[in-house]
Amino acid sequence: MYIVLTGAKKNVGDFLIRDRSLKLLKHLKPNDEFIEFNSWESLADKLETVNKSKGIIICGGPGYKQDMFPKVYPLTDNLDDIKVPMYILGAGWYGVTGENEVLKNYTFTDKTFSLLQKIAQNNGLSCRDYYTKRVVNNNGINSINMTGCPVMYNIDYLNTEMRIPNEINSIVFTTPQDPVFANQCIKLMKSLKQKFPNAKLYASFHRGVGRDSGTGLVEGIHLEKMAKEAAVLGYEIVDASYDLSKISFYSETDLHVGYRVHAHLYYLSERKPSFLINEDGRGTGFCSLLGLEGINAYKNNGVGKYSTKLQSRVMKKLYNKTIGLNIAKNDISDEVINLMNEEISNGFTRFTGTDKLIDKYFNGMKKFIDNI
Repeated sequence: MYIVLTGAKKNVGDFLIRDRSLKLLKHLKPNDEFIEFNSWESLADKLETVNKSKGIIICGGPGYKQDMFPKVYPLTDNLDDIKVPMYILGAGWYGVTGENEVLKNYTFTDKTFSLLQKIAQNNGLSCRDYYTKRVVNNNGINSINMTGCPVMYNIDYLNTEMRIPNEINSIVFTTPQDPVFANQCIKLMKSLKQKFPNAKLYASFHRGVGRDSGTGLVEGIHLEKMAKEAAVLGYEIVDASYDLSKISFYSETDLHVGYRVHAHLYYLSERKPSFLINEDGRGTGFCSLLGLEGINAYKNNGVGKYSTKLQSRVMKKLYNKTIGLNIAKNDISDEVINLMNEEISNGFTRFTGTDKLIDKYFNGMKKFIDNI
């Protein structure tokens, strides 16, 4: 029996991480039982069950945040209360950009460092991209495995070839999380409509289309604005929040364009093309990992990136909101459409070998899980 910590609340990408992680674990360890707990809840009242297990597996997401323990994963006040091994399965960092200065300044709090040290003792650390591996190494922890993200691996499509569409009849466009990119997003939706006037276009909102307990006022207003503009343009609006089944139709569409990293990985895992727009260093890390070209949504203001020196979440948020983390490019439509035109005219040449690369990374994931 293993304890599995998952973090799905609202964002459908988190539900996808949960789903793919559990499917991988059950596929590679068919004789084991997996008991699931919420990663954001304390384990203090579950220690009896926890300490009877073979170990704790923390699943995916941008888990390697600077204050990941106890802010992201509360676990227990005293880590020594946990008597079984712990493992992190294919989690990533949350850098504001992929620049070396950000990687260099990405330091963990003392409590986070103590957690990572404890997990590293049994070779239990794995990560989803090389940028994450680098920041963990930069913090003095060398024992970490590069496995890729669990969402990269759809078991049904392993060891199959890329599926390049002969025609573009349907496109899923995913919208950004950060409100700073809302106007840019609207311009891009207009350009995609002009480029593909006869295609079925979906505007998919991974965190929903408005305000609720999981979405604040400012973010909600911008989501509503993007949804309204998308509807005027003729997009079918998809509120994908809270329920993984809402994006099952992705499998029936030709390709993805947009800001959501896990939509990008969903398509690539099914061997279909995807064009990722990077909101921050998470996207940059995946572009580097898979050798695919992405479009940066931002231009750095030269100041905000130094917020990585701050370990306090409150101070970091204050710093970024007052000084500005990144400045959104006014319009990325030409960059995106030009990249798509190149791929369509050349038979999606850049995606040649992406299938084989994912399969090779899967070998690392399999080895890591086998050793848990």
